[in-house]
Amino acid sequence: MTQGNTTILHEHRFLGNEAIHELNQPSTDELILAIDIMEHTLDALYELPDKAEELRRMKAKRLKKSK
Repeated sequence: MTQGNTTILHEHRFLGNEAIHELNQPSTDELILAIDIMEHTLDALYELPDKAEELRRMKAKRLKKSK
């Protein structure tokens, strides 16, 4: 996780805190963006490492066949 990602998620937390503790309802557009941020964050944390490993395996298999 980069410093930029940390900052984005920190701002995301404030959106939720305002909604819960101050009963300040975010707009539909804010919620759509917040969900999009979380989807990308989860993808980066859980999906990308698996995809990168699969790519390494595929490359190694291809290189092995070409020898």
